Amino acid sequence: MTCEPEAVVPRGRPLDSNLDEEILSATHDLLAEVGYERLTMEAVAARAGVGKGAIYRRWSSRAQLVAAAVGRLRVRKDVPDTGTLRGDLGQIAAAWSEPNSKRDRVLVGLIAAIAYDEDLRRIHRETFSDPRNSAVATVLARAVGRGEVRADLDLEVVTRTLPALVFYRLVVEGRPADRAFLDHVVDQMVLVLTHPRPVGDRAG
Repeated sequence: MTCEPEAVVPRGRPLDSNLDEEILSATHDLLAEVGYERLTMEAVAARAGVGKGAIYRRWSSRAQLVAAAVGRLRVRKDVPDTGTLRGDLGQIAAAWSEPNSKRDRVLVGLIAAIAYDEDLRRIHRETFSDPRNSAVATVLARAVGRGEVRADLDLEVVTRTLPALVFYRLVVEGRPADRAFLDHVVDQMVLVLTHPRPVGDRAG
């Protein structure tokens, strides 16, 4: 009796990187089309034209496969330093607003499922939330150091304002977070953050 070719492949044999890309591309497409909840390994295998074994040799679970596919959408980690809060936030917003309807559909599909899926929540946090929040927190801290922003502000709350509005725009309103929208939000944030605190609101 002869063995099937897959059964005799040594564990250490390098995997075909081109096949990796085909599988990840299929996963990405299906995430955009049907969302995370309805995505199956069988559907990915069929879309990529491979057997399920080829997928499981690379990723042991749906969550790991999705993590790899979503990682292709990973946001830039470099933090702008233009010398002004408006310039820095504007550059961050510009990076977020690059037109990509498929990306937006993938994100919406992930967000809808993270409430009950811990692995997916971690993927979303590590891939999107943490890098974006870190970038905004860094430029806010610089602005405080330059005297542009009041030091008594809760910077953690402010840091999450822009991503929260993007979430609301994409998920609740079902509209793209385009450049015009993000520029408007940034302008309003900068106006509030750099405006002197009214005398009547000062403690003491």
